[in-house]
Amino acid sequence: MTKFVFNAWRPATAIREADTDDNPNTVADPSWAPRGGGIGANPEHWSGHSIFSAAAAAILAGYFCNDAISFSLTTDSAPGGGARTYPSFSAAAAEAGHSRVVGGVHFEFSNQAGLATGRAIAQEILAHKLLREHGPTHFGSCPL
Repeated sequence: MTKFVFNAWRPATAIREADTDDNPNTVADPSWAPRGGGIGANPEHWSGHSIFSAAAAAILAGYFCNDAISFSLTTDSAPGGGARTYPSFSAAAAEAGHSRVVGGVHFEFSNQAGLATGRAIAQEILAHKLLREHGPTHFGSCPL
């Protein structure tokens, strides 16, 4: 896997070991821990949450021929167990990816790469597996 080839550090490593980066403007915080939980020994790479979320959002938008479908979702990880409401599938995917950055698990460039990869995967699925390539789809002609 390429993440082991490039072996880039994650935010936790970058913050804890900032005094080793040869930049006098960064200060290490050895006790810092990501809010998003443990990350194990894996190096930084594209965010899996971003990939899965963007792929799901784009597939749903393609299936319904509309991204702007509002929905609410309740999860056991939401503060107070409250529902989150999203104006679109892509808005939910963007928030899921951003949560990995805010949680200290990934950098923003890993989130953006993951979102782009997820959308590309969805386009492949929509073009070749889920929707018809020619003629009307189940909801009429839907642009891919």
